[in-house]
Amino acid sequence: QKYLVVTCNYAARARGVTKLMATATALAKCPELACVNGEDLTPYRSASKAVRAALERFGPVHKLGLDEFDVDVSAAAHAARLSAVAAAGAAPSALWCGHVHTADVCTSTAEAQAGSDACHR
Repeated sequence: QKYLVVTCNYAARARGVTKLMATATALAKCPELACVNGEDLTPYRSASKAVRAALERFGPVHKLGLDEFDVDVSAAAHAARLSAVAAAGAAPSALWCGHVHTADVCTSTAEAQAGSDACHR
């Protein structure tokens, strides 16, 4: 790891630095590059756990990497929509703003826009 860039941020990438590039080449492309010894991943793992814990407040979290997560906010979005419907005193289809397409629900945009019951679960 002393001689290779294992990973880099978007600012470094914009300057032409890439993963697995020689450190000397990376520093030539981006002289202000700050290289960090990443042999001990303990602080990164700790930060990753803290970020995941924070994200879990919003929905189920799927970890993609040390610093990448997917958060399923479907339930929160559905609850917010139902709350808006209740506050407006309207039928669910009156506040339609989109749909999720799956194999068994909402087979077409036209069906969703028509207010099909299957699309408002």
